[in-house]
Amino acid sequence: MTEQDAPKGYWVGHVDVLEPVAYNAYARAARLAVKSYGGRYLVRAGQSASPEGVWRARAVVIEFDSYQQALDCYHSPAYQAAKALRAGASEADLLIIAGSAE
Repeated sequence: MTEQDAPKGYWVGHVDVLEPVAYNAYARAARLAVKSYGGRYLVRAGQSASPEGVWRARAVVIEFDSYQQALDCYHSPAYQAAKALRAGASEADLLIIAGSAE
């Protein structure tokens, strides 16, 4: 499989914002890190319904050209610095997942 054939990578986040001002600082810094790795926001806290299970108030889905790019972005110094701004400002769950190869 060539790099072009590799499945895309995704961040799927669920977030409850506790401190909006601090969270907004995180969001600005995270956006820069994500863009530097070619990430594209597909979903960011839009209208939603949760017909099954328990979910947080916000959902975020970010697409990367590959699973490896998604991992590299998360572990990058730029994103880790952004993540430090989020500490105490939110409760979040994040899944990094490869898309379907089909």
